Amino acid sequence: MKSKFTVYLFLAIVLTGVVIAAFFLRSTENYILPVSITTEKQQELESKVLEFDQKIKDFEGPVSADLMTLFVEKAKAEEDLGRIGDAIQTMKLGIERFQYTIVGWNNIARLYEKVGRYDLAIPILKDLVEQYALLNYNLDIAQDYRKMGDKEQAKEAYQEYLKTGQQDLELETYLNHSVQAP
Repeated sequence: MKSKFTVYLFLAIVLTGVVIAAFFLRSTENYILPVSITTEKQQELESKVLEFDQKIKDFEGPVSADLMTLFVEKAKAEEDLGRIGDAIQTMKLGIERFQYTIVGWNNIARLYEKVGRYDLAIPILKDLVEQYALLNYNLDIAQDYRKMGDKEQAKEAYQEYLKTGQQDLELETYLNHSVQAP
């Protein structure tokens, strides 16, 4: 009887571990896009990723723009390989170490847009507008809402963008076009 209990307890522990692992794996950003590059270009980019990894690891001295540049360049190489999730994680690590959030968060928002995750890009762009008064990002926010099919939110963001004194005629046409019932 005791051995059956031990077996069941062991199975319960293993299943719990599997469920927890599945949750964490599901929550990681594993966005991959197909890319059309030659084998040579792929090898070159893979080498760059490894090179930037080493440079980041070996970086000495005060945290500076040079360090963030290494993270940006590594993320760019990962993006060129189609590994958008890796690029996002690289930028997040760069932000964690360097706190220069405008460049880092802008790049993360662009990567989310690239994989169609406008729902994740918009809050980042809104933070950039609110924290740094970068009103031009309201155009990006409006475009993202447009791509999500949320015309009302797109209009609101575009109205904020107009405060920059600029306009986007294509977006205005979309926003002013009223869909007529057949």
